[in-house]
Amino acid sequence: MPSFDDKQKAIEKVQVRRQRVFERETRRMYQDIIKSVLGEVSTIYARLEKDEITYEDMAKFNRLDSLIKQIEAQSKLLTQRRRNALLKYLSEAFRYSYEFMAFSIETAALSYLNYTSVTTEQILAAVNNPVKGLTLNETLEKNRREIIATIRTSVTQSLVRGASYSSMAKELKTVFDGDYKKAIRVSRTEVHRVVEQGKSDAVERATRQGVVMMKKWNSSRDSRVRKTSKANHRKMDGQMVQSDELFELGRGVKAKTPGQSGVAAHDINCRCFVTYTVERVDKKAHAELADMTYEQWRKERLKSA
Repeated sequence: MPSFDDKQKAIEKVQVRRQRVFERETRRMYQDIIKSVLGEVSTIYARLEKDEITYEDMAKFNRLDSLIKQIEAQSKLLTQRRRNALLKYLSEAFRYSYEFMAFSIETAALSYLNYTSVTTEQILAAVNNPVKGLTLNETLEKNRREIIATIRTSVTQSLVRGASYSSMAKELKTVFDGDYKKAIRVSRTEVHRVVEQGKSDAVERATRQGVVMMKKWNSSRDSRVRKTSKANHRKMDGQMVQSDELFELGRGVKAKTPGQSGVAAHDINCRCFVTYTVERVDKKAHAELADMTYEQWRKERLKSA
């Protein structure tokens, strides 16, 4: 049977696969909006090229403002779709990391720990936990306002200087591509945080029931691991503390897990993760748990909240 360490690695592997799927879905959302926005812009350019309308006409009769509002509506729709998809993704990631970690602990400790299924309140608490001072909704709204301002400036300046349609199309694609990269950065940061939160919540429940555990900070151990004056995660690699203690990140910054310090230099795009070990169990052992699969455990052991 897989060891406790192997089961924890399985959580990370599942998350990597899910992230790839989510990013492909997000890319399709951006491709859809680019196609829609360029359709709106091409209509205007077709009339400009036929001398049916001038930039002065657009300004005079509020046609430019109308075009911008149409693009804003498309951008708002994209934000809503992104938000819904991200919330679903985060909720599923938290639920799985919590439940699989609970299964892993019970089968490693050979103890019945009375885990209950994840509640909506737990999921919302994990998802809405602020990073860098902003909740998820605030972050998404801030990004939406920024891209609208950028698009308004780009479209207006392109029309004023008489830029070609291909030039404007290229510029708009660049704008949306930049926003896509920002969206992926947000999703990676957020899902990393809730996965670590789910694991930590499962450990906390076990600790309250007599399972004594340690936790270790692990970096990704590659050239991308951050090492700056503000955040040195290479130095953090391998550090161990009691499961109910905080990691010391330096400069007075502490965190329960990677991604939860509240300091952008540490949290944004962090790929570090925590692994846990069972030190001892102050409960009766149940050997029958050793060979139980996750599916069996979920069916037989996970109680409704």
